[in-house]
Amino acid sequence: EHERLGIEPTPDDGEPLRARIRELVEHRSLEVKLAALALAGALGDVQSLPHVLRAMSDPELRERAVEFAAGLGEAAVPVLIDMVDR
Repeated sequence: EHERLGIEPTPDDGEPLRARIRELVEHRSLEVKLAALALAGALGDVQSLPHVLRAMSDPELRERAVEFAAGLGEAAVPVLIDMVDR
């Protein structure tokens, strides 16, 4: 469809949505945090990792946050290194 319209998708097409999901990972509502974490995981959004790690202070979110981080695998390493270097 996008070819018919003369539109070339770029890797950043979904960035505004991913950025909003990252914000919602730290929302005050547990339900919102859990939904945002599930979406970030489904998207494999490595840039959500800093938000997820901050959200781990919530004991009700901790297990899912660990699962998210583990699910990223090696892709998480550069983000973690960047976080340590700050």
